[in-house]
Amino acid sequence: MKRIFFILTSVLTLVLSSCSNDDIPVSQSTTFKIDPANVIRPFTYEVNPGDLEGIDSENALRVRLLVYNSENVLVQTATQYLSSYASIMSTSVNLEKGDYTAVVITDVVEKDGDNISWACWELSEESSLTTARITDLGYIGGKAKILGIGSKKISITGEAEEISIDPMPAGAVLCTVWSNIHTFSDVSMIELETNRSSDYLVMNSDGGYNVAIENDNNKYSWRTNYVEPSEYPNSTNVYGYCFTLPTNNISFRYCITTSSSESLYTNEFSLNIKAGAEYYFEIDLCDPDNDNLITFDAFEIPGSEFATAKSEGKRSEGTKMQPIQQTNSAKLSTLIQ
Repeated sequence: MKRIFFILTSVLTLVLSSCSNDDIPVSQSTTFKIDPANVIRPFTYEVNPGDLEGIDSENALRVRLLVYNSENVLVQTATQYLSSYASIMSTSVNLEKGDYTAVVITDVVEKDGDNISWACWELSEESSLTTARITDLGYIGGKAKILGIGSKKISITGEAEEISIDPMPAGAVLCTVWSNIHTFSDVSMIELETNRSSDYLVMNSDGGYNVAIENDNNKYSWRTNYVEPSEYPNSTNVYGYCFTLPTNNISFRYCITTSSSESLYTNEFSLNIKAGAEYYFEIDLCDPDNDNLITFDAFEIPGSEFATAKSEGKRSEGTKMQPIQQTNSAKLSTLIQ
């Protein structure tokens, strides 16, 4: 009798176990291939060849993968650090059958062992796709500030799959040129200021993003880039790059400050800053082509054809430097009323 009871118990346990396994979702390993090259590829204008290419030796390209389920809940993540934009991230994660949104974020960071010692962007509230936020930490950053974002809707069917995602730049690169910076002995700083700022972006359920615009009652409260002439005692002309999120109808102006804290402001000018576009900004404190006036210019760079013309010392047709003051004194303060 005991033997029959034992057999029946074993059969019952086996049947219950079989029913339970049918309800357990099976995870399938899915491989993601992420090519960050398109984050930098749209930016073709360089004052000197190679300016924007590659990653500085002290930095690393951080590539983050975030996978959200159909309820926009984060279910898998992966991070790798690459040495260049020409490298490919390959990673595998386990996903059950279903629909997902995969998001990729690329940025340049400085690492101290396993810790991030410096970064231009902070990811927060990423547990949900509709609240994930990428915030500008306020550093100018140069080319290291370039941020890339990509996303793709995917369906996992249970078969082994390979998903390719190519992120794109989330903003624009501004090439800023400062010419004849030692014309006036009392100039301490030359700033490029804006009246609006795109301080962060928020992801949405489609895998895209919306940029949040800050406006301080139209005050020029943000500094895009700046130069302190004293930091470049042996250079007449200096240049740099900066990165900004897309912002329509943003106004700029230059502020030239003297050692006695007096300031001269240029006229304001507006541009529509678009993701993936390049813009050229220049201020010349003694423009030889305009009677040695203080002049400035800003425009969207049309493409590689302009870059070639600029390197030969020619301005593209239709652009004109705008004179603002006569440079007839060794000190800027004598021109400020």
